[in-house]
Amino acid sequence: MVLYFCFRIMQPFLMPIFLALILSTLLAPVYGLLLKKLNGRQSLAALLICLGLTAAILVPVLFLSISLANEATDAYQQLKDPETLRKIESWLDPTNNPVLRRVTLWLPGSLRLDNLRLACSIS
Repeated sequence: MVLYFCFRIMQPFLMPIFLALILSTLLAPVYGLLLKKLNGRQSLAALLICLGLTAAILVPVLFLSISLANEATDAYQQLKDPETLRKIESWLDPTNNPVLRRVTLWLPGSLRLDNLRLACSIS
């Protein structure tokens, strides 16, 4: 029982520990090479490894964030188009969509899709 609670305490830290173990194993040869090139300056070699690892993590995250923001902007612009809103509203109309027709039968009387006005909520 005590071992289980010890494991539960350590569980949030296990993934970062294993990630650090893998990264240190993979970057040890690069550190050794940098150490030789920098004439044994351990602190400078460690700093360069840390900066390189930080850049290797942050640059893709930055590009992904920029791409995600662009996609969100494009989706918002497309949703603002009245033609797109008409298509979505026609798809959400239970008389045109057989799946929604079945869903409305399951819904309680207080929840009706007939009162859904998507264009008013987006604009």
